[in-house]
Amino acid sequence: MKPRRVFLTYDDIAVSVFESQIRTPLLRLQALGLRHDFVGFRTVGALLTGRSRERIEALHRELDGDVMVFTTLPWFGRFDLRYPTVCVGRALRRLGIGRGDGLIVHARGHYAGFAALSLKRAYPNLRLIANLRGVPGPEAALYRLPSWPRCRLDWRLIGRALVERFNRWERGLAREADVVVCVSKAFRNYLREQYALPDDRVEVVTTAVDTDLFRFDPSIRDETRRRLGVESKLVLAFCGSTHKWELPDSALSLLCDLLARDADLHLLAITTQPGETRRALSRTGVPHESVTVTSVPHEQVPELLMAADVGLLIREDNIVNRVAAPTKFGEYLACGLPVLVSEGVGDTAEIVSSREAGWVVGAVEGRLGPQDIAEILKNDRRRIMSDEFKRHCAEVGRELYSWDTQMRSLLQVYERAEQTGQGRTCAQTGSLEGLTPP
Repeated sequence: MKPRRVFLTYDDIAVSVFESQIRTPLLRLQALGLRHDFVGFRTVGALLTGRSRERIEALHRELDGDVMVFTTLPWFGRFDLRYPTVCVGRALRRLGIGRGDGLIVHARGHYAGFAALSLKRAYPNLRLIANLRGVPGPEAALYRLPSWPRCRLDWRLIGRALVERFNRWERGLAREADVVVCVSKAFRNYLREQYALPDDRVEVVTTAVDTDLFRFDPSIRDETRRRLGVESKLVLAFCGSTHKWELPDSALSLLCDLLARDADLHLLAITTQPGETRRALSRTGVPHESVTVTSVPHEQVPELLMAADVGLLIREDNIVNRVAAPTKFGEYLACGLPVLVSEGVGDTAEIVSSREAGWVVGAVEGRLGPQDIAEILKNDRRRIMSDEFKRHCAEVGRELYSWDTQMRSLLQVYERAEQTGQGRTCAQTGSLEGLTPP
């Protein structure tokens, strides 16, 4: 008898990557005959504002399996996973899954992964696909902990404890998950080095793109450029938020430098935080007339990207970014944009260099600085704006980042999970003591 399959995510269902990284893979797997029940969470804010209602209704319509969505508890559900673990256990019981039943849980992220891992005693035949999206311990230390109350002892103690808890969850998942899925080769290498993960327990499935939606179409490009009034400009696209890992000071500095050097450059910022983005750009002294800031639904993003000429992906060089696989990288390429990427963002620099799909910015020898980039944009403008070059970039995006490509890897993950038979039970792999939520 085939095992039941449950897709579990603890991310807010109103998260910006819902369409590309949750709904799309679920529907793709369903089309291939892998039916899933869905268990997810939403924040109190999403519940009160109704931001999650439409997505939940769509899941009920589109998925063949059951859909259960719980509301998270502020703060407690982030520091302590007892509440989400109880919710997931309740969902499994409502689904009629018994202790002896075969069960595959595809858990997206560390929170969901460890909540599922904590249920292995109650469900010894549970096989866990831990789909890890990054390194939350370093991410919390670098970006998410409050910076202003450093002098307060309580914040410093809580922050340290939270980072250690993230790291402990990661160790537990690396040791106990049946298959670990990671988003980049760089992340796979990190997990191998940190936890001695064998090849048969780790698989790379990167952040894929719906290439039916994200594509290059010259007619849409021309029409959108006319509507935006940038027909004669070379347009740089930034797609993302003002979070420090997406728009660091180095990116703002580079933008200011490039726009100051060339009056024919224009920045198109597509963001869910238009007000914050305008304020961040204004602090750099970027001329108002050189910038267009807009916020649109996910399905309208491709036409705006098609209107641009270069995608911007400038990040800080740290472990968080070195293992990352930003969704926007594949979206840029699929829409025909060569990418201006900084050194040390997952596998992106290697792809950009080897596939001639952009330029790598960095301080190391052989990498480009702001002046070099400005010269390239000025002297090579005709090629950059040509349909031929854009079709080349779009082909690279389709080849490497389409769901058709990544689905093959994901199916291998499910085959591995099913081949584990009765799963990696506590008796086979050792006690989970010390890993369960306190």
